[in-house]
Amino acid sequence: AEARGSDIATQVAEHLSTHATLTCETVQVGKNRENSKQVTLPRAFMHCGSQPRNPQRPEWTDSFSAAVEGTVVTVRRSDNSDGWEQNLQLKCCDDEKHAAENKEK
Repeated sequence: AEARGSDIATQVAEHLSTHATLTCETVQVGKNRENSKQVTLPRAFMHCGSQPRNPQRPEWTDSFSAAVEGTVVTVRRSDNSDGWEQNLQLKCCDDEKHAAENKEK
């Protein structure tokens, strides 16, 4: 039982050391008259959520999708084919899988 506890403690410590090094940032996307916009990320191996970080007014129905390739995120308005007038911000974080692979090297 003591060895099992030690194994679990080691696994928890490894998990925490990986997650403690992950960084999330608010990325400024801004306004856009078109349906999609590309923005350069601060670094490679990040992923971005589609929920706006900036405050949303109750009457806004905008919804978005975000796809990352390399150091570029492509943001699309997904509820219609219009652009958007809000100063859109998205939360982008380091990719957990890549951070774990780098730690092993």
